[in-house]
Amino acid sequence: ATIASFGIREPRYRAMGLGGIAIQRACDLMVERGFSCSTVSTGTRLVAHRLYIRHGYVDRRFPWDYNRTLENADATEDYAKIRVRDYAHSDRADVNRLRDQHLSSSFGPANWTPRSNFGAWIKVAEADGKVIGYSDVYLDPFEPGANVNFLHVDGDFADKPEAVRQLILGAQRYALTEGKKTLSFDDPPMRYRGVLQEMGYSVSHSSTGLLL
Repeated sequence: ATIASFGIREPRYRAMGLGGIAIQRACDLMVERGFSCSTVSTGTRLVAHRLYIRHGYVDRRFPWDYNRTLENADATEDYAKIRVRDYAHSDRADVNRLRDQHLSSSFGPANWTPRSNFGAWIKVAEADGKVIGYSDVYLDPFEPGANVNFLHVDGDFADKPEAVRQLILGAQRYALTEGKKTLSFDDPPMRYRGVLQEMGYSVSHSSTGLLL
């Protein structure tokens, strides 16, 4: 089981032990429901990281974490053939098709698992009136950054590297619009890493998976 999100928004309620109580309660619920293992992801420089460690979680770092600080120039669009836009309800069938395509072509363990629910966090790539890819962008409510949880381009689309680049640019624009200062990709597939490096993303080990 996983602790998907955790934080205390109001400063006046911090340093009161509430975080530890919440984590312990979450762990108790997991045990009651029959889970034997708990995972959570957090940054190594955060107070939350030390809190989880104190509650018995073990540091398990992702080997490839790509990060970039966003600038206003990242909000521009520069390729007419591929347009990245917000998800619409009418895109559901196309996005499900791409999701199924990814799942049917993926083998073995993978860090990127596409969600089955779609909303404002989904950015759709379109070429010649056809949906050819999408990304899933998570806006952390407690941190200044955003994270791309998933990205996929149609296997039949000819210019995949450019489609990937445009989806990344779309994610950057979305993050900037929402006031985020950084964008990260936790352990992206090998086929995307060259594009990320060309776009100025650096590799680090600041993202951590914690295991209990």
